[in-house]
Amino acid sequence: MTRPEDLAGFLADRATRWQVPENCAFVEEIPKTTVGKFDKKPVRARLRAVELTVQRLVRESQG
Repeated sequence: MTRPEDLAGFLADRATRWQVPENCAFVEEIPKTTVGKFDKKPVRARLRAVELTVQRLVRESQG
């Protein structure tokens, strides 16, 4: 399973600081609509129902 620090380290060299989210929740599968787009409604419902654990990304300081 991916850890927040792994994701933050991966994104550090590939994305600008403002593009990296402050928090994340890892899911086994991303639900999609019938046309193949990400369906955010079920994910938001799981967040409201506290079925997902939101974790803070550990960002490396930029000097």
